[in-house]
Amino acid sequence: MQDSYFNKLINKLNFEIITLCLFVILVLVACIVPPVLKVVNEQTYVVTVQSKERVVINNSSKYLVYTTDSNGESYVFEITDGLFKWRFDSADTYNLIQVGETYAFTACGYRVPIISMYPNIYEMYLINVDSSDVALPEK
Repeated sequence: MQDSYFNKLINKLNFEIITLCLFVILVLVACIVPPVLKVVNEQTYVVTVQSKERVVINNSSKYLVYTTDSNGESYVFEITDGLFKWRFDSADTYNLIQVGETYAFTACGYRVPIISMYPNIYEMYLINVDSSDVALPEK
């Protein structure tokens, strides 16, 4: 009888430990995956800026840039600082972008609607549409 009680207690403790470990793993994955997604899948987009805005959510902000490409497809990009790419100049980059101009944006990341995540712009080059020249933005 006593042996059965200890077996049940041990099984219950094992279940609680396993549950706690799984919870900790899920929390770690939830904290690590979004920043990693912002630095993978690097692509270059040639787009014309339609508008831009600063969005503030819970004392945190990000810069959004709304664009279209030559085929009329719309893209939304964000410009945020990030430790993984060692980037801390998002406000300066955002300030250089002009509505109506065409740029080649190098962006990393994915569009994940459920968490309002957009590809993050890391490099940009102003494109002179008349001559197809590419000029580096002034800094």
